Amino acid sequence: MKIGIIGEKKSVLGFKALGLEAFSVDDLDKINLDDFAVLFITEDIDKQKVDFLFKRTMPAVLTVPGLKPSSKKSDLKLILERALGSDMINI
Repeated sequence: MKIGIIGEKKSVLGFKALGLEAFSVDDLDKINLDDFAVLFITEDIDKQKVDFLFKRTMPAVLTVPGLKPSSKKSDLKLILERALGSDMINI
């Protein structure tokens, strides 16, 4: 089973050096999903194009930050609050 990443071309090229198979969003039709155990998806791509992946059991699909700055600052704060048990970090 393989591990892959899908995202903007500039975002995913560096992951090839780590042994992941990198795909741009335009290459979705070239991916044989049954070959992959885990697929990482950069958060800066259009979620509607990859929504079908989240409905599958395999591969496991995980979202990772892309090159563009994340606008989910409040989400990070909420995650940290849950992990730490309190609002100890002012973001």
